[in-house]
Amino acid sequence: MFFDEWMEDELLCSCGQKLEDCEFWSKARPDRFPGLGPLSDPDYVNHSFSLIEGAKQVSGATLLIDSSKSIHRLKILLSDPRFEVRVIHLVRNGLAVVNSLRKSHSRPGARNTLRTKATSPLKAVLRWVRRNKAMDKLGGEIDQYLRVRYEDICSDPETMMQQISDFAGLEFEREMVYPKVNNIHNIGGSRWRFSNRPIEIKLDQKWETELGVVTRWLFRLIGGKLNQSYGYEK
Repeated sequence: MFFDEWMEDELLCSCGQKLEDCEFWSKARPDRFPGLGPLSDPDYVNHSFSLIEGAKQVSGATLLIDSSKSIHRLKILLSDPRFEVRVIHLVRNGLAVVNSLRKSHSRPGARNTLRTKATSPLKAVLRWVRRNKAMDKLGGEIDQYLRVRYEDICSDPETMMQQISDFAGLEFEREMVYPKVNNIHNIGGSRWRFSNRPIEIKLDQKWETELGVVTRWLFRLIGGKLNQSYGYEK
């Protein structure tokens, strides 16, 4: 999803190299690869298939995780029989998501010369509601769909990773609950991917003290019912 942006803007792979200098992506990228192109391009799905196949061959993996979070892209991949797609819908308490979106963060992938844009509370609420409703709708239309909660993963990572592994057709290994910090080649994602320190899985509840009364009221007015359907704030 973000491959073209990372190439054009010379953003960094999680290994710290530009994609054109990254050994992994240099090998995974097919010869004379034109990029993915826009989602509206009829060849977008073919370009995606070529890049994914290249990544599979270089990594030796039989399963790849696409964390781009684009429903449009997901629908394109679901429409092509060459892909065996299993959808994992990760949800989080909407109040926590809104609290995160309203902040601006540094972007290590841009050498910290750029920052993520802070989102207004109203836009953050509408974004959370719109995206999750769209995923709920899609989940009701496909067979291979699993919804998991961020809070459950943080509270009991072994049990949840066992469930996710079963869904993905993988054999669970206890090492799965210890995220790798070396030799990873993510395009986009959280800032932690540039850290060399061990990653500790723990529940982040900063929203409980950081989120103001007005924003809480706005969220509950627009997204409260959906939040309750996920098991929050009953």
